[in-house]
Amino acid sequence: SFKLEACNIIVHPIDPLRFDLTTTSQRIYLKTNTKPCRQRWIIQLGTTKANISEEMPDVATVTLSSFNEHRTELKTVRLLLSEQIDEVRDKSSLRFYRLRLCVDTTA
Repeated sequence: SFKLEACNIIVHPIDPLRFDLTTTSQRIYLKTNTKPCRQRWIIQLGTTKANISEEMPDVATVTLSSFNEHRTELKTVRLLLSEQIDEVRDKSSLRFYRLRLCVDTTA
């Protein structure tokens, strides 16, 4: 077991279904069945972690560790957004390709 507020949520850079929870002494590897499922887990864990942090009275002081935690969370969000952009780009290029095939075969 571990405290959620003490862990970092790390999106795996290669595996689109995996993410890790790390503390100073532990690393837990988690894998979902789908990308949307992973995204829901990461968002829910991050939201829960943020709510726990808001309830803590001594969070008002900015320390290097809290700065690094926020930076890690921002990297996670950036990676998720990049994946979503790539997914939309792939789908739109596939639709364009299908449209081109339809036009080429009828001409």
